[in-house]
Amino acid sequence: MKVTKQLLNRKTDPVFEELPDLHSSFFFDIETTGLSPKNSYIYLIGVFFFQDDSWHCHQWLAQKESEESSILDRFFSFCTPYQTMIHFNGRRFDLPFILERCRQLHLLCPLSGLSEFDLYQNIRPLKRLLKLERLTQKYLEQYLDIHRFDPYSGKQLISVYHAYQKEPSDQLEEVLFLHNREDLTGMADIVPLLSYHALKEGNFSLKNVLPIEDPIHGFALKVSVTLPYILPLPVSFQNPYGAFSAKEQECHFLIYGTCTALKHYFSDYKNYDYLPLEEHVIHKSLSSYVDRRHRRPAKPEECYVSKTGCFLPQKKCFFEPCFQDQYHAPVFFFEYKEEISSDTRLFLSYIQNLFLQ
Repeated sequence: MKVTKQLLNRKTDPVFEELPDLHSSFFFDIETTGLSPKNSYIYLIGVFFFQDDSWHCHQWLAQKESEESSILDRFFSFCTPYQTMIHFNGRRFDLPFILERCRQLHLLCPLSGLSEFDLYQNIRPLKRLLKLERLTQKYLEQYLDIHRFDPYSGKQLISVYHAYQKEPSDQLEEVLFLHNREDLTGMADIVPLLSYHALKEGNFSLKNVLPIEDPIHGFALKVSVTLPYILPLPVSFQNPYGAFSAKEQECHFLIYGTCTALKHYFSDYKNYDYLPLEEHVIHKSLSSYVDRRHRRPAKPEECYVSKTGCFLPQKKCFFEPCFQDQYHAPVFFFEYKEEISSDTRLFLSYIQNLFLQ
């Protein structure tokens, strides 16, 4: 068995605060001789962790199959003081693989006592926002312009390991360690992608709200917010309600409004009568004074009042009263007023719902 222990000089991004406590957590990754734990085994395990204000990497390499138990024992001993393991899609591969190998080797696996944080599962909800084509770790590294020195895939590395078994050399050994080490550091490198969750979850602070003239829609609302973390790359998005762009710690939303006449429909239409000659509704408490020949029970689609003004869209009724351009229209509106952002929490929830859900 070969062991490497390295001290790596690197910075810790503030967004690491989104991870479990770094001092009680570690990144880990395994290399195997195949995809099935029933007919292949683990030949390399690596961990990456933060200790004494520095990043460390420990790796255990089985030079032959009989040493698999030894590297697992060393890995499990390392895990003892920790509470959380961080991995990339380990729920689907690494963890089931380790559990099955322990079963076959009659080893007690202590990992079930640890909590876990899966980077893949936490980045996956950001796929649409970031326009990600794939969610593999290497693709995410390329997305962030992170360079790898290791040219091999995990599958290609198996033949390198078999060549190392037949004729061990420092050169082949370093190739094996390098791949695993860059898998580990690559996980840490893509952690800044978690900063985009602040956008998804509406975790931002309102900076200013400004109504502006819009050449197409006539009226729009520009909203600027501040994010808690620096985004690694700019991001922009557009939908029928407007557009937004975010860069570093600032994000700007542009909400397309409209200045026209819209209708507010009453949900309790059974309490109203319709006056055909006047083409409007009246509450039944008053319609009793109108001749029966000139009134009838109101239908849902005609039970409304019209109002002319400047309106903003909303997917659901955050702000009352709600207006529509016609009955059962998919988009709701509310009338713009200067005090729109007085309830900051509600207003930010509205922004989040309009663009990010």
